[in-house]
Formats: sequence, structure tokens, C-alpha cells
Amino acid sequence: MTKLETIKLCAKAIGLKWTEGPVSIFVDWPNIYDPLHNNAQAMMLVKKLRLDINSFHGSALLENERWWEVEHNDGEQATIAKNADLNRAICETVAKLEKSK
Repeated sequence: MTKLETIKLCAKAIGLKWTEGPVSIFVDWPNIYDPLHNNAQAMMLVKKLRLDINSFHGSALLENERWWEVEHNDGEQATIAKNADLNRAICETVAKLEKSK
């Protein structure tokens, strides 16, 4: 999935409308919407969708390895993404969730 597809699915999850044209924009959003790089926008997704976040560290052999696991569990199905970048893990979880609808 491309970055743009991921961002569009995240926008859809919070109810933003996307318009295509010479410049693609989100209607009713005053700034650039990019939760992959904007911590506040990523946290908005966490709070709105009630995502669970866990941090993991690698084994003794891979001391510097660290990753984030973000999960949405609706009681019937869990949607999970893992990534070293927290914002990306959040956005990938939301995108998977939106695609499954």
C-alpha cells in the first residue's frame, strides 16, 4: 500500500472527505493531513479508534531492535500492524481496518 493510499484510508476513518483535482485536498481540514509524520494527527487516530499500543525490544542479540505493535480489536477480529515507526504502525492498522470494511 502506498503512503497516499494509507493517508486516504486514515482520513476516511476520521470522516474527512477527499477531493481530486489539480491539487488533491481534504475538505474541511485546514492543514496538511499526514498522520504518517504528524504526531498529533496519529494520536487522533489512536484516541478515536481506541487503538492499543505495545512496545517491544529485541533479544540480547538484537539489543537495538525495537518495534511498535498497534492493534484494533472489536471483539470479533483483531487488526494489527507492527513497525519500528509508531506513526506508521498506527496508520497501517487504521488502513487495514478501513480496507476490511
